[in-house]
Amino acid sequence: MEALGKAGMGKIVVLTIHGVPDVEHPWVDTTPELFREYLKYLSDNRFTVVALRDLQKFVDVKMALKQLKPDFSKTLKN
Repeated sequence: MEALGKAGMGKIVVLTIHGVPDVEHPWVDTTPELFREYLKYLSDNRFTVVALRDLQKFVDVKMALKQLKPDFSKTLKN
């Protein structure tokens, strides 16, 4: 909820929610009740929710790449 409090016009918060529930990976499980609580909070506070694949509709990727310097040194190597 702290991260959501930092969101605002022009600010994006990325939430990663694994399984609802995720019985195969219980360390990242999100209960259906907690998931509903998240959705209610987002709705009550008028957040716009988009899938990550649709984010480019809201972000100028070329401009973002000029402002952000991704650090790929920690990515997995094949």
